[in-house]
Amino acid sequence: MASIPYDDGPALWLGLGEFRNRHEFDEVGVARQCFLDAIVKDAPDVLHDLSDEPLRLFRPLLARAAAALPEDRQPFAWQYLRYQGAFSWGSFKYADDARRPEDAEVRSALTRWARRWNLDQSRDDWVMARAVDTLFGWADYAVAPPAERLTWTDEARSTTIELTDQERRIELPSFTWNPQFEREAEARERIRAAVNAQLEAHLGRIRDLAKQRHLPTDHLKSGAAHFRWLVWYQVLEMDWRPEVAK
Repeated sequence: MASIPYDDGPALWLGLGEFRNRHEFDEVGVARQCFLDAIVKDAPDVLHDLSDEPLRLFRPLLARAAAALPEDRQPFAWQYLRYQGAFSWGSFKYADDARRPEDAEVRSALTRWARRWNLDQSRDDWVMARAVDTLFGWADYAVAPPAERLTWTDEARSTTIELTDQERRIELPSFTWNPQFEREAEARERIRAAVNAQLEAHLGRIRDLAKQRHLPTDHLKSGAAHFRWLVWYQVLEMDWRPEVAK
């Protein structure tokens, strides 16, 4: 197998900022999104396949459920159903074949899709859950979303903010300038020096608090190469060829 280009893009930070909550694992969600982004780039047929049979079976179930909602829910019916968890991978996975045959049919279609692309063994079925969320995002289209919109829907995330508003506050002094007694260049230098000093003090204070309460965010120096290799190896069952994977 060919070697992976180590410098495939800038380093990827597995988190939104430089620190993360000690009790949450945001980097896992970011790493999963990097893998899905690599699928969009290197294996777009995965999403084209999802927009075929699974979407065709999913859409009428969602439309019927939306039509059955009270009138005041109708303007945002599909969004309401999505965020209420009315349609989730779990509801399809454990659907009774006799009582809910259509749900079971969607489950079978999604399972076949996942197995074709070696995506059926993800921890906690996160790929399957993301696939159902993506079908929700595509369901607004009458037949199938246009090719340029074939991407995974965003995953709603939340994180705990452990620094208070006051602790995170950065207050800079106000300045004045009298051009009768000071040249503009001198004023710029004076104000910039004072602002930089205050900014360094505030950032250092906040950084020290974050070190006490959070963990540093991990990062991958190899950029997206790791995730693109995984897509080529697992999803496409091919060797990584740097001259092709551009």
